Amino acid sequence: MNVSYSEISGRFEAMKFRLIVEQDSETQRWSAVFPEIPGCASAGDTEAKAVTNAKEALQLWFQPSPPKPILSH
Repeated sequence: MNVSYSEISGRFEAMKFRLIVEQDSETQRWSAVFPEIPGCASAGDTEAKAVTNAKEALQLWFQPSPPKPILSH
């Protein structure tokens, strides 16, 4: 499955990412992983929920980190 970032935020329309969705045979839960994006993965009780959660994870992955405070001595 391919997911484009434009589906999530309306930005970066040309960016598409591969999403691998698999079901765990022991737990019957689903995992969803973007293999090209380190640490960007999610899971869900259903395949649809895993994909929805993965899209949210992708959106959060692209959000800028809050600025770090500058410590003065």
